[in-house]
Amino acid sequence: MASRFGSFALATDSRQLTRAGEPLHLTPKAFDLLSLLIDAAPRVVPKSELHSRLWPDTFVADTTLVGLVKEVR
Repeated sequence: MASRFGSFALATDSRQLTRAGEPLHLTPKAFDLLSLLIDAAPRVVPKSELHSRLWPDTFVADTTLVGLVKEVR
């Protein structure tokens, strides 16, 4: 399934993000974060839900999530 936003396309089946047809690199967790946010739009996803969905069995510091958001931006 592909989602389009602006000049970007996110193909979840092939786990690829493109801008104007050119592939962009995202780490696997950053890709998961972007997919989660696109699927949830326009709903605001609470930080606690992001943590539980991205790292279901692991504790990570908030700085890890901040780093992923920076990568996605």
